[in-house]
Amino acid sequence: MVTIGTDIEFFLKNKDGEHISSKELFPNNESIKCKFGIIERDGFAIEIQPKYSKSTLELSYHTQQLLLILQELLDKKELSISNEHCINVDIQNLIVNEDHESMIFGCKADMNSYTNFFNEKEDATKIALRTCGGHVHISIPEYKSKKAGIYYYPSNKESEQLGLNMVKWLDITLGLSSVIIDKSSERRKIYGKAGDFRYTKYGIEYRSLSNFFAFNPQLFYLYFKTAKECINEIKENPYEKYNIDSNIIISAINEYDLCTAHGISNHISNNIYWYNKDSFNLDITTWFI
Repeated sequence: MVTIGTDIEFFLKNKDGEHISSKELFPNNESIKCKFGIIERDGFAIEIQPKYSKSTLELSYHTQQLLLILQELLDKKELSISNEHCINVDIQNLIVNEDHESMIFGCKADMNSYTNFFNEKEDATKIALRTCGGHVHISIPEYKSKKAGIYYYPSNKESEQLGLNMVKWLDITLGLSSVIIDKSSERRKIYGKAGDFRYTKYGIEYRSLSNFFAFNPQLFYLYFKTAKECINEIKENPYEKYNIDSNIIISAINEYDLCTAHGISNHISNNIYWYNKDSFNLDITTWFI
């Protein structure tokens, strides 16, 4: 059975519209755990982790409920969620306030599906830029894993290939469409390049996207519906199947090449019956934030 999940990061603002550390909400690094998932700090940002779900509708419901809980917590402290996913922070101020959590980029390094090596982890004490991600978690049938230290890895070559193919399918669908929809390219200077992912116990975590899709429930639903559809294709490498140069995909995503992203997306739309890039062109709607 395929399950899907996500972890989504948001910046917070005070009543004066200034971005503030998530330490203001959880000063002792507390977390909220409930039947819908988890709310906790992730560096300077706050993160929600909806409960893993069997359907896109169920995941949307869990996400909505967590956002409502988060909204109640923020209202009590006169805080709000920012719609920015790239900001610069005052590192010296973080040091003075002993905000150690905000001086860390991620708990674990991620990998790149095109090299199958770990990405170099940036030093958060030397970079003022902070970003918010919206990561896609998906289980893969027939995938087997093993654990070494804090990391999971595929336990055989077949599982490894399924995981790598899944990331590539997500790149040509969600990754390319993010270039068209998500107008900010700043984040990919340090995070979210083409093919960024982690192996997990159950499959993969796709880490190329910012949180842009999380502000629109219709787009959220379509993105995760598309991710589930990709599962049916992962026994084949999409670049070999559709005669696409992977370097073009990498460049289009990393360099925010809008023209190439449109061209490849049209090619994919014409060849995959369940994929229509134009369906992502939605009117702006929101949940409750």
